[in-house]
Amino acid sequence: MTDINTVLAQISNEQAALQTSLAAAVAQGGQASAVAAATRSAAAAVQSLAARITAEQALIAADGATVTSALTARNGALAAVVAARTDGDQPPLADAQAATLKTAVATANSVTEANLDSKGVAAVTTLDAAIAGLGNNERTQLNNAQAALVTKQKALVDARAAALTLLAKIQGSAADTTLKLGAAVEHYGQAGKLAQATGAASHHAAVVAYAGYVAERTALAADLAADPDGTVLQGKWTSAANTWLSALADVGAAEEKVIEKQLALNVALAKGAAKLQTRDSDAAAAVGAAVGP
Repeated sequence: MTDINTVLAQISNEQAALQTSLAAAVAQGGQASAVAAATRSAAAAVQSLAARITAEQALIAADGATVTSALTARNGALAAVVAARTDGDQPPLADAQAATLKTAVATANSVTEANLDSKGVAAVTTLDAAIAGLGNNERTQLNNAQAALVTKQKALVDARAAALTLLAKIQGSAADTTLKLGAAVEHYGQAGKLAQATGAASHHAAVVAYAGYVAERTALAADLAADPDGTVLQGKWTSAANTWLSALADVGAAEEKVIEKQLALNVALAKGAAKLQTRDSDAAAAVGAAVGP
């Protein structure tokens, strides 16, 4: 089992390390500004994580105090049960009093004590079980519907993320192509001029510019060959959008099913509550049918 305090200590150490790295990156300035921004973002995320874990740890501790209080109350209630079995001349839950009461009830109904249990009490417990069982099937169906909804919601999240990632790529494709083309033309000019200049330094710089030109020219050629008129990207978007819409429809259908099953459960529970109102009279009637008048 993972120790929460150990994890909090690790997070604290990570916070300190990130602050040190951030200070160093800020001090360097210039090219380190991007590193500083990324480190600052990570430090904020770790700080938020520590706050969330600490807050939930406090909630768990508070719940623990609630459990202690509830168990104290339970122990008090159980002590009353013990007293009802042992205290006084005729404790109501004692075995002797239970036996006497059973005889009196059986005699009043003109049945044997065995039939009192097997017929009379059984009729009452059967009725109680039927009332208590109202909603069990509906609750199971609701749980299944809720589980199915969770699965569909996860699929929707994945489908939406995939579609939006593709959308971002398509939105940036024109700018990306323009950027590559501009860089290729610029490197083309730089390489040519540097190659005509004198000195090894210029010639070496020409190679660097030429390498950039080759990479950008190759990338542009690949983009042009792969999808010269946007048909491929359009097809990918259509597929991604359809998957997204299908996942959305699945969530809608699954959530509607949850609403339907919740209603069925509420109706069953309402019927059970109504039956509890007439439970004693219904139970008396059931006893009469089982043991006679």
